[in-house]
Amino acid sequence: MPGVAIILPTFNRMRLLRRALQSVLSQTVTDWELIVIDDGSADGTRRLLADWQRRDSRIRVVRRPRNSGDPCVARNEGIAVAESPYFAYIDDDNAWRPCHLEALLEAVARCPDLALAYGDRLCHYPDGTTGPGGAAIDTGDVLHPREVWDALPERWVQDPRRLGQEDQYLWRRVRDRYGSVFVHVNEVISDFYFHGSNYYVVSPRTAPDPEGRPAAQ
Repeated sequence: MPGVAIILPTFNRMRLLRRALQSVLSQTVTDWELIVIDDGSADGTRRLLADWQRRDSRIRVVRRPRNSGDPCVARNEGIAVAESPYFAYIDDDNAWRPCHLEALLEAVARCPDLALAYGDRLCHYPDGTTGPGGAAIDTGDVLHPREVWDALPERWVQDPRRLGQEDQYLWRRVRDRYGSVFVHVNEVISDFYFHGSNYYVVSPRTAPDPEGRPAAQ
């Protein structure tokens, strides 16, 4: 059984997806399964993923016939087929540092009763500048045990008050229902890239992507 299930939903981002895939394959920890949910892509993503699967048997692909409009739906489908005792997440337009899983699993070893371990990220802006990720915990920052889903059987869902903020909604529910033990790894382990279409959700319900550099969190 793999040690960590990595959940990666994607939709029509073949060019950006390569970077995310390569960052997973570059991990110092090798005991993982990568579950990519192709959420109805029509841009060559299917062929790209087939090629990567031939290169590495740890990659599994779940294909949806049409786009769900919500990354929560795709993530939950990936979770449903995962076998591992721990879960981590990466979006198709971001990347992990090679130490990502190693750093988070070391936090688990130090605090086996934790609800969630998370590290820091570096933000990359379209003008070529970079900056710290801020205080908010992003989807790609975390690792948590499977037991979290016993307390949260609905798993990933959108916050009805703030669409597109499903990660913050999940962390609040984890604190409320599972426990408050969140362990911070004081190390940059992820890279977050801002670009013209950061929002994955394509449903008309979703707010448009903010233009320019976002305010610091």
